[in-house]
Amino acid sequence: MKAADVSTIFFLGDLLIGAPVFSQSATQQDYFPEWFLPGFGGVDTGHIARLYDQAQWEHAFGYSFYEIPQPDSETECYKAYREIDPDNNPNDNMCIYMWGHMVQLMSGLQKAGPNLTPETFKKGLLETPQLPPDPPWHMAGGYGPNDHTFPDWASEIWWDRNALGSDGQAGTYRFPQKGKRYTYGLWESKDNGLFKEGITLASQA
Repeated sequence: MKAADVSTIFFLGDLLIGAPVFSQSATQQDYFPEWFLPGFGGVDTGHIARLYDQAQWEHAFGYSFYEIPQPDSETECYKAYREIDPDNNPNDNMCIYMWGHMVQLMSGLQKAGPNLTPETFKKGLLETPQLPPDPPWHMAGGYGPNDHTFPDWASEIWWDRNALGSDGQAGTYRFPQKGKRYTYGLWESKDNGLFKEGITLASQA
């Protein structure tokens, strides 16, 4: 890609192996492209990008369907876990990557009722109310006859190696325009503040 003068990489790789290796290799080759993140594979979460070559990731931007982070102790996952086991804390990775999926799964199971089949599970999800992007920090969307994934609204993001994340450590994504979300056909073409401004926590929205 360097030899071909590729200026922008549309990254669809693995968050734990691909991104660290590719970003380190790019720096070793003195190759500094833009890294466009299309909301894929968890690469767009707040803490994981600290593992990537920072000279590369300071050029990373894109969009994310994830919720804008909250301090760990204020998340729904943390509070639910502490209700069951008040003397311990949940695994951070489970809260970031699995909690939302579990909530959707349990919602479908509950709405399916006592006669659980693939059809009643699907019907239950289709009956889940659409969630608008208000407030903008939370994941918004819903299901439809031809829409089998929940999130429909995304926020722009860019990586700031110096900004403090939800755990108080340096390195996290910023959300321009206080995390304003967009859906199909509504994305604005103006300069929305990438690499210049943006919140890091839901409380700032």
